[in-house]
Amino acid sequence: MPPEELPPLPEICECQIQGLGSILAITLPPIPPIIEYTLINLNICPNCTPENSSLEYVYTLFIPNQPLVIIFLELEEITTVDCENEEEATIEGTGLVNEEDCEFTLEVSEEGPGSFIMDMTITCGGEIIHEREAELEGTINITEC
Repeated sequence: MPPEELPPLPEICECQIQGLGSILAITLPPIPPIIEYTLINLNICPNCTPENSSLEYVYTLFIPNQPLVIIFLELEEITTVDCENEEEATIEGTGLVNEEDCEFTLEVSEEGPGSFIMDMTITCGGEIIHEREAELEGTINITEC
């Protein structure tokens, strides 16, 4: 197709967000402890094309004598990417959680050199099923396009 006949790409990407971070939280008491582990792996809007993006989000909660909780978000589509001063980014989109269509909002921000905060909200069927805000250990790079 000639370039003038191609549909325009959606304007959803103002920045690229790449990185890997994790959070391990151990709460004492009780004994044995409550353990929360979160892994986030981002490669959002490479070259400002959301089709090449990837997002892995895994949350695990272990409470003694209760069923293990695992939330694994499998990215389907990114609907918006917004950033501010290469220090804060918001990514919205849809994904699968246990084969159910869900929406997510992920905010990442740089709190200082080497210090990052992530805030994830996942909504399925109109109900919030997961909210997590925590400091990441790792590196997140936010670059304006």
